[in-house]
Amino acid sequence: MNVDQALETRRSIKHFDPSVTIDDDMLRQLIRPVLYTPTSFNLQHWRFVLVRDQARKYELCKAAYNQTQVRDASLVALIVGKLDAHVDAARVWKGAPDRVQTSMQRAIDSLYAGDAGLQRDEAVRSGAMASMALMLRATELGFSTCPLIGFDDAEVRRVLGIPADYVTALLICVGRATAHPHARIGRFALDEVARLEHFDGLPLADQP
Repeated sequence: MNVDQALETRRSIKHFDPSVTIDDDMLRQLIRPVLYTPTSFNLQHWRFVLVRDQARKYELCKAAYNQTQVRDASLVALIVGKLDAHVDAARVWKGAPDRVQTSMQRAIDSLYAGDAGLQRDEAVRSGAMASMALMLRATELGFSTCPLIGFDDAEVRRVLGIPADYVTALLICVGRATAHPHARIGRFALDEVARLEHFDGLPLADQP
């Protein structure tokens, strides 16, 4: 399956087979490629909390307003972003030439130190990009997914022990679908959402 096929076939699935399990080897196949997802200055804000324990999934289901896909999925992944990822600059640039390390450290500090809003924005952006990469990878491996932002943030943090210096991005359910999704509806046309050269530029035609 190529990227185009994964993008076209990935759908948000609400019904999963609860008997399907995902072992550690499959988890590695799922998550390892996601680590190539781009992040600003290579700071790698994202972290992944991977939940397979049924009792914990039940707790997460309650925190997600009883959305049953959380209970029945083989895996529930919480993607979080590290708010103070800029403090890891020396670590992620270790091994680069000294002048590059110095330049990167200076640039990172000037951008992020003391700017809580930008720190949060970058953590969420990084987590969102990693989330999409995870869903595409899961699709390639033959799984279905469902991203969620409908949950009680404080309760999810409590259940999974998320520290205060991390922001939650998404919950993603992964498993085997037991029902086909409804037909796609309401998709905007290409020429409505894509403009050439300027926000008010010519629309990109769907056909040449």
